[in-house]
Amino acid sequence: MEFLTMPWECFGDQSSQFLQFYRCHSFSSIQKPELENGNRVLLPVSALDRLSVLRIDYPMMFSIQNIHEIKSGLDGQTSHCGVLEFTAEEGFISMPQWMMNNLKLLEGDLVFLKNASLPKGTYVKMQPHDSDFLNLSNPKDVLERTLQKYSCLTSGETIIITHDEKNFLIDILETKPANAISVIETDCEVDFATPLDYKEPERKIAPLAKDGDHQQRNDKPNSNKFVAFSGLARTLDGAPVTGLVEKLEKLDIHEETSSRTCASKKPGKLVFGNSDVIGGKPLKKSTDFLKLPDQIKEKEEVSKTEENKFIPFTGRKHVLLGS
Repeated sequence: MEFLTMPWECFGDQSSQFLQFYRCHSFSSIQKPELENGNRVLLPVSALDRLSVLRIDYPMMFSIQNIHEIKSGLDGQTSHCGVLEFTAEEGFISMPQWMMNNLKLLEGDLVFLKNASLPKGTYVKMQPHDSDFLNLSNPKDVLERTLQKYSCLTSGETIIITHDEKNFLIDILETKPANAISVIETDCEVDFATPLDYKEPERKIAPLAKDGDHQQRNDKPNSNKFVAFSGLARTLDGAPVTGLVEKLEKLDIHEETSSRTCASKKPGKLVFGNSDVIGGKPLKKSTDFLKLPDQIKEKEEVSKTEENKFIPFTGRKHVLLGS
């Protein structure tokens, strides 16, 4: 076979390591698409015999590379995987399609498999391709259940997580304490980077106002402006007083300026202290302003009645003439 022309010395010491070449098949090609979720492969029975002789510790993990890139001297992607069963056809390895895509493999291409010892992972940073993954009701729970089908994770590879019959592509950006870690029976901190399809919301900037527009806005009357003492007048029992303003304007208020005028005060301020002065104008009678027009009219009629009232002992004097 073609791969036998390569010197085995370039792959290290064979006495204590599992080194083998296989031709790859995807799970879909052997009618086992349910195994696509995860990174555990199928190996032939001969691999189990060799691993038993080498006494490889459990769980068994392997590094896998594209032999074409090794021969070409290319620095290609190295992935890592676990083993699910030893039921594959002799000379073949069955693996997920997404792993073949990461390694740029086609059906029947040669791969180089080598046993590996990976440390337990403590940290992994992931980047979803689709923002919908972070919008799931509980993405952490989905991730924990899915990673149970993974034996290890490698920095730089893209894995697939399936939920509700939808596949989510997720890039492995960083792993600690090494570039490849074991995720079996370990507490691993997971961090998410911004999804690849995320777009910053556009910020709307208000246009700069021109001087003319600003002046025009200031010239417009403000219908919501507060106007003091513009409400409806009511009596103490709550009944509205109609026509009060017109009646107050008919009151007899002197027009002459009083010596105690408040003209020296600035407009817009309330001045307390002169109960008989309003607006700088003295009232004829300070008590009359507090009375309603009907009460003032009644007082005037009483005054006229008092003028015609009988007053005793106001006539001419007379003496009695005796005889």
